Amino acid sequence: MKIPLEILAETTQYIVVVKPAGINVEKWDGFISVEQLVFDYLKAQKPQSEPFVGVVHRLDRAVSGILVLAKKKSTLKLLNLQFAEHKTEKKYQAIVEHKPTKDKDALTHFLFVNNKLKKAEVFLTKQKDTHECRLNYHFVKKTNEGFLIEIKLLTGKFHQIRAQMASIGCPIVGDEKYGAKTSFQKDAIALHAYSLSFFDPITNEKLTFSKLADF
Repeated sequence: MKIPLEILAETTQYIVVVKPAGINVEKWDGFISVEQLVFDYLKAQKPQSEPFVGVVHRLDRAVSGILVLAKKKSTLKLLNLQFAEHKTEKKYQAIVEHKPTKDKDALTHFLFVNNKLKKAEVFLTKQKDTHECRLNYHFVKKTNEGFLIEIKLLTGKFHQIRAQMASIGCPIVGDEKYGAKTSFQKDAIALHAYSLSFFDPITNEKLTFSKLADF
């Protein structure tokens, strides 16, 4: 299956792309990945060279949205540091099954990764082996599929948005793992990373890339 690579920006240091829902970020045997698509694209530009593709951050397979990948090892280190130090900014759009009780709110939970179930569990108070996770959301409008919200992610934990929204009775449409009853597109849930901000590793200029969801 041929999947087109949507490129928002490219320099000698990095490439910014839009990941479709239903594919992996990193290479995994037998599955299409963003990493492989970018590698093939760069290889086609310079067939005689072996391109470097560095995965800086990730999105769940079922989630679509903006990703930045490094084209040099030195750039990968610099971008990894920005994400580790929370100097980046990530915003999401989601359609949830129920309208949140509050039109806007700041959610703080303590998240535990259940590796056996490959699922995140969130608690209101700190528990053993949990890590704090935070996000802000605001309600945008009602849609035919549910209720559109926008989310600013303040920490980047495993399945964080999915678990936190489900914990307040607002699972993301299509996300059966977290209790959703409404179906969505095949191999996808109604969650899209629509905006990403980071600092150019050479100029240190703040850059913001946006691509709204098509749901």
